[in-house]
Amino acid sequence: TLHDLAQAGNRTIVTTIHQPSSRIYQMLDKLLLMGQGHLLFYGDASAATDYFATIGYTMPYGMNPADYFLDVASGWSGEPQEEAGNLNATDPELKALLAAIAEKPYSRQSSRQRDIELASSYASTKEVFGHKWRSVKQGEDGQEGGELLGPRYHTQVYVICIRSLKERRFERFSSDSLFTVFFMAILCGILWFQAGVGASLATYVGAGDVAALLFFLVTFLSFNILFSSIFTFPNEKNMLLKEREAGMYPISAFFFGRTMADIPLDTLIPVTVTTIIYVMTGLKPTVDAFLLTMMVVLITCFTAGSLGLLIGAAFLNLKRAQSVATILMLTIMLTGGFFVRDIPVWLSWISYLSYIQYAWDALINIHLKGRVPECQDNACDDSLLAQVRYDDVGVQFGILMLMLTVLRFAVYLSLRFGAKSR
Repeated sequence: TLHDLAQAGNRTIVTTIHQPSSRIYQMLDKLLLMGQGHLLFYGDASAATDYFATIGYTMPYGMNPADYFLDVASGWSGEPQEEAGNLNATDPELKALLAAIAEKPYSRQSSRQRDIELASSYASTKEVFGHKWRSVKQGEDGQEGGELLGPRYHTQVYVICIRSLKERRFERFSSDSLFTVFFMAILCGILWFQAGVGASLATYVGAGDVAALLFFLVTFLSFNILFSSIFTFPNEKNMLLKEREAGMYPISAFFFGRTMADIPLDTLIPVTVTTIIYVMTGLKPTVDAFLLTMMVVLITCFTAGSLGLLIGAAFLNLKRAQSVATILMLTIMLTGGFFVRDIPVWLSWISYLSYIQYAWDALINIHLKGRVPECQDNACDDSLLAQVRYDDVGVQFGILMLMLTVLRFAVYLSLRFGAKSR
């Protein structure tokens, strides 16, 4: 039952119940009673009847507390009173009840249960770094205070990170998603089986096959992450807007919490798939090459995920985000240097924005540099190695990290200024 789950499972359960029985009412730990939009009572459910009795609303003997509180919240004002010669026992606007509560508000003795007193001491909100903090009207000395109340920043980041992990793990590691990526990994291993061994690289045809494999590796994994990331913020739009409007946390805490949650979720599948493809296709059999390949793939996936988050955060509309992602995906892929090598001059600048171009260049440097036979009498001016923009893998790593940082910062700005109620 919910009661057992709350007690043994250490969970907080919030429920709305219409006219519960007295037995069910006794299971409640806390009671929040509202009427006409006003807070009438919040505290221990067992103390509610005693409190209402002290302000003149005594519950009749033998009556169900739940029925009694519904009557009170609906405007029943106690014993009939004579007004202008007529007996009246109703108070539809709750004027008498609210006046009685204001005269003698409910307070709990325990220091852990000062929600009503604390709530009544809040002044206007103050926005700091995108977070609406509530400041206290009066301190202990009775003077106006500027102390900002709320959980610590690292606590907010931690809670959001854990919540994101629990929410996204089922989506990221669903049976359909796992079947797709592992099926493609095994299919690639079969199609390019042992294509990366030294004998296959003795010809330019074999080197071209390995280059195609490397291009497909970064393209497939990065686009898989990209399209899964664009659903993140549009699906959480309503929750994010409500929580930000309520001032539950600054937008930066949400951003860093989600970023921390994305690291393990977006790492496990690329590492596993890359390992399967690496072993089956017989790519360069050295530890350095394997680790460098894994770093390139992970940075590329994180960059693609950041681009997907940016698209989702910028539009917060799923259909529009999918359309934009499709256009950018095809543009990045076509300008990646594999399909079209002679890009028109007036469009050549787009290739410098393609993270796939830099990732593919880095993988070619790792796996093909020094292993492909040298060209004879200028017969291979347009060879794969001639298409590599930078010979130093460090430069390509630096560019990818720069793109990752810029995209992540753009995601924060989009959330900071775009995730607001209209």
